Amino acid sequence: MIGWHFFKEGTTKFNDGFSSVWFLSSATGPFAGQFHDFIWDADGKIRLGYDADADPPIPNLEPTIAHWRKYWSAATKHFGWDQSQSKNARTILERRIGQLNAYFQDPEIAPELVQLFQQIDRRDQQLAQNDMANVESLKGQGARLDGEINTLRAKHLTAVDAIWSGVEYDLNRFAKNVKQKGVLKLEPLNAPAISTDTIDAFIPWFDTVIGICLVFGFLTPVASVAGALFLFSVVISQFPGAAGATPTYNQAVEACALLVVAAAGAGRHFGLDSLLNSLCARCCKKKLGADEK
Repeated sequence: MIGWHFFKEGTTKFNDGFSSVWFLSSATGPFAGQFHDFIWDADGKIRLGYDADADPPIPNLEPTIAHWRKYWSAATKHFGWDQSQSKNARTILERRIGQLNAYFQDPEIAPELVQLFQQIDRRDQQLAQNDMANVESLKGQGARLDGEINTLRAKHLTAVDAIWSGVEYDLNRFAKNVKQKGVLKLEPLNAPAISTDTIDAFIPWFDTVIGICLVFGFLTPVASVAGALFLFSVVISQFPGAAGATPTYNQAVEACALLVVAAAGAGRHFGLDSLLNSLCARCCKKKLGADEK
């Protein structure tokens, strides 16, 4: 039954699509930072041009613009554009760069970004001092500050993400218009070593394979331990007792059940493990008999 549950979870993720961003971003407790680190630019600092050394805290768009120009250069090589095509594609890119600059220089937008960066600095200082974790009144202040940051950040990230997506769309559409096949993805700037894209591709396969192994009793101890470790990772992402943690009793119970399955050696009695063990025993018995002769 546990195997069937894993299998259905895996196939559902394949059919309906799967994103680990919500799961990782909602992590709470002492290990929350490690889960958040898998999300590219979870705090929006890269896309919004946050510069910790800037005084006053004005956006620094140079890293983003340099990254986009590298993408244009990579697209030139990837699609094999000639000099004229490359120049036309560069013009398309510069329009998007101009759009980005215009957004950040908007008289109504610029002050809001300065305010956002100042709030982020305040929040980071509070977290560094660990005050919010120890004083109830400061916890409330921190929650309100986080809410203000998230609201203001989401507003600007929606616009900036549209421009980022536009860069990728425009250059790939240009390639298609000049009769060149293929798509070149605009990779994130300073992406983590293991990103959500990697996790999103891995988890559906993991669930499905573990489910198949458990259902058919193949490599049962290995599959059981692997499944249990995965479920325990879900449990610690919502650390019991942490503020705002979602209950994970079901995952904890299923993980413990998998450890019982592994310890009991269920595969020795039923399934493919039992069949393989019988075949190995017969082969060993025949080999010993031959050696004795």
